[in-house]
Amino acid sequence: MSTGKRKAVESLVYKVMDALDNTGANTKKYRDMFNAMSDSQFNTWISKFLKDPKLNFRLEVLPHKNEPKFDQIEKALKILDIPMEEYVYFRDTTDTEGNPMRTATKVPVIYLSIKRLEQVVSHKSGVTLDIDKRNQITGTVTSDSKVAKNSDVESYALILQGNTETLKEIMGPRADNTSEKRLLYKKIEEDGFVNLKEVETASNAFDKVSLNTFDTFLLGAGIKSDVVTSNNMLPVTMLPDID
Repeated sequence: MSTGKRKAVESLVYKVMDALDNTGANTKKYRDMFNAMSDSQFNTWISKFLKDPKLNFRLEVLPHKNEPKFDQIEKALKILDIPMEEYVYFRDTTDTEGNPMRTATKVPVIYLSIKRLEQVVSHKSGVTLDIDKRNQITGTVTSDSKVAKNSDVESYALILQGNTETLKEIMGPRADNTSEKRLLYKKIEEDGFVNLKEVETASNAFDKVSLNTFDTFLLGAGIKSDVVTSNNMLPVTMLPDID
């Protein structure tokens, strides 16, 4: 790499770091690093840098001191000529023609330096096939069967990916809906397979233990919701009319 190209690379790094960090600490770090390199050392470093996708220029920040604000990020992106918003395609979700689904509008695409939660799938230390131990109030698994429960983080991931049908199964017959669960097992035993729509049509909101528990708690607080019933009638009034 020529001396002119090296200076252009260094100048671009300094401009971006200055835009993101008003303290100049990050710019100083990279300036000191580059000043300590000879041309041959710089060429070796830049060749390795370009070949390894895991190597990046990293911004080091201290909370409440030099964290970049939105306008600083926008300024840095303009320097790099990178759009802040893009269409995002979901390769695992397709339309009727087999094309990947795309967000309706352009959305911000930025790295978030947020530490992931501890309670994620990769941290689970055990598995279970037992779902017999359940809370009689909510209908959800508890005690030794609690490992089989779908965590909130896993549910968020399914929602973000648009896997609504998967959520219907996990939060329906495979959760606290005993009526759907019995029909699900019956269909599997008889036919070897089951269609989720057949299971859903044979159920109603009164079969969902957790929803009825939540609705009861709201009624106890003097709040009438449409979680179970869509009108002002109480569930106990409508139960006799349910087939």
